[in-house]
Amino acid sequence: MEPNSEAPDTGQPVALAERLADEGQMNLNKLLEAVVYARSRRAAKTRWRRNRRAFYRTGRHSEFGDVTIVRQAAYFAFHEQTHLPDIEGLCSETTPAA
Repeated sequence: MEPNSEAPDTGQPVALAERLADEGQMNLNKLLEAVVYARSRRAAKTRWRRNRRAFYRTGRHSEFGDVTIVRQAAYFAFHEQTHLPDIEGLCSETTPAA
């Protein structure tokens, strides 16, 4: 059974996952995935808060000049999305018809 999507977000995903498991709404694998995800997300948020200024350091790009780390990361994310249709097209060409 899938977890109840209407469950209130207590701000404590680990506690919520444990409660859902106790209520039989989540199996052990999903519980473990939820706990690992919650802890890694919490750790990432903590690192971001501690190092926020570091993301705004600048570096010299050979084509674009001075750019911040956050700007370059945003460019990478956007640029990679433009390749997704190409990748999907290649996958459909190599995947045998069912």
